[in-house]
Amino acid sequence: GASGPLTPVMRYSVSQGATETWGLDLEVARRLNLGDMGRLTTKFDWSYALSFKRAERPGDKEANLVGTAGGYSDWATTVGDIPRHRAHLSTNWTRGVHSLTGSVDFVSPVSLLRGTDNWETYPTPYCHYGKGAPGGLEKFSNWVTDCSVPEWTTFNVAYSYTGFKNWTLSGNIKNLFDTAAPYDPRYPTEGFNTQLHNAMGRYFRLSASYKF
Repeated sequence: GASGPLTPVMRYSVSQGATETWGLDLEVARRLNLGDMGRLTTKFDWSYALSFKRAERPGDKEANLVGTAGGYSDWATTVGDIPRHRAHLSTNWTRGVHSLTGSVDFVSPVSLLRGTDNWETYPTPYCHYGKGAPGGLEKFSNWVTDCSVPEWTTFNVAYSYTGFKNWTLSGNIKNLFDTAAPYDPRYPTEGFNTQLHNAMGRYFRLSASYKF
């Protein structure tokens, strides 16, 4: 209290390691005129992760975490799940006042195996979930047979009609086949991976809009 008001504050930047990542993003679109049958437009988006390396602190070893649950693969990191593939394919058919779209979404699996802890590399990667390896929890063995969160593929369909003046009537169905999100033992409350998946199940939506 006797020193008076604080005037300067000296702060220094400290390096906290590094993140190195690279991959491929591909987008392909194809438009096809079907004459009297309308027009077909197909689009494909694909992300392919080739490498994701993280050093939390200077001097830490950088392990490639693609295709893994990140910090589960390398215990020295705080990286989240990194699936190798994410893809979206959609096809839209339009003819006059009709528009119909079908689409597919895909997320590849992620491994829950532990392989490294900074500079320590385990001779045999092991799993927290499922028996048969050091550290395995037997209560999960019926659900996590290969120590991974499986891939997830969902299908969607949408339709819109503009045959009434100024009106657009639409309907869509998400997750057409009601495909459940794959089980993930790390989320005991939800039961699924909240980073990659959702619990919506089959979802219907109808809408009408009017422009004036």
